[in-house]
Amino acid sequence: MKILLVAPPKRALKDSALHPAVGLGYLATALRKAGHAPDIQDSLANKWTVEDVVAHVRAQRPDVVGVTMFSQALSGVRELLAGIKRADRKVVTIVGGPHPTGVPERVLHELPDADFAFAGEGEIGLVRFLDRLQSG
Repeated sequence: MKILLVAPPKRALKDSALHPAVGLGYLATALRKAGHAPDIQDSLANKWTVEDVVAHVRAQRPDVVGVTMFSQALSGVRELLAGIKRADRKVVTIVGGPHPTGVPERVLHELPDADFAFAGEGEIGLVRFLDRLQSG
């Protein structure tokens, strides 16, 4: 199963600091220990736009794309997920991070192209979820 973990493109606010998405590293470590080989892409480090992420999805054809998100990234993540689904309707999209944790009851309504959302720490749950997904 091909898994892509993405930190979405960030539209920086004036004087705000941008930090790498270390949470994706924790998830990737848990996935590797479970026998998966995730592809991690940080749009900030790569200087990627939404279009660049979508092009990567088209080229790599992952089965699952996980996107981490903060609340202020809602519109950008909505745009990203729509682009991913336009590129491949079959890809399973998952969101996680502070926004889904903070408002789990709203996140799937706010992001119609997200198939699933994780609230809280995902290291254990994501591995279990992918095992179930892989087994049908």
